[in-house]
This record gives sequence, C-alpha cells and structure tokens, in this order.
Amino acid sequence: MRTTRSIKRGKAGKAIEFGHKVLLAETGEKFIIHYETMAKQRADKDLIQESLNSHGKVFGSKPAVLAGDKGFYESREQIESLSEKAGTVSICKKGRRRRRREGKRGRVQGRAAVPGGHRGDDLRLKTGV
Repeated sequence: MRTTRSIKRGKAGKAIEFGHKVLLAETGEKFIIHYETMAKQRADKDLIQESLNSHGKVFGSKPAVLAGDKGFYESREQIESLSEKAGTVSICKKGRRRRRREGKRGRVQGRAAVPGGHRGDDLRLKTGV
C-alpha cells in the first residue's frame, strides 16, 4: 500500500516532490481555521470556496482580506468575483515578473505590493475583528 504520493509542482529544480498536498486556511493572526489533506491532486484555484465557507462558519462573516499565491489565480474576473466575498483580495498573477524599467526622470517604475501580502503556500483569510 502506497502512503506517499508524487506531486508535480512545476518548480525549477523540483519537478516532482513527494508527500501529500495540504490546504491551510489561516487568519491574519496565524490561527488555522480550516485544513484539508488532499487524497487526489486538485488545483489551488478550486479550493478557495471551501475556505471561504469555513471562514463563514467560524466567524459568521466574510473575511476582510483573502490572500493566496499564484496557484490560486485563475483570471481577472475571478478576482473581481472574490472581491464580493472578501474585502480585499490579494492573489499573485501567474507568470514571471517583468524587469523594472527606469522612467523619464530616472525613477523606477513598477507595481506596488499589497501590504500584508501572502507568504507561503497556503490561503490566508483575515477577519475584520
């Protein structure tokens, strides 16, 4: 009987990892409010609704902040839809970062990050409390 699964991650230098995929939903204070061990490989973007439902059951309201890494990104429409279910949505867009370029007056042009952005490989929910 096999107890460890191979996980194809697509990361440079780590084409395949071994173990089980685990979803963690935690508050801004780092309390885990929902977790799930995946029996089968599922896309991160398909796990958001379950986490939002768990947050609603625990706190009785929508989260003030929903943050996730680029695995949770699907489309701009998804972000707009999630904005109705959470106050602020911060999910990284897939793809490589563009190299910053200098503007006309020597200033560096680029996009600003959302404060309290996402760190790690999980989904973060923050309550308004």
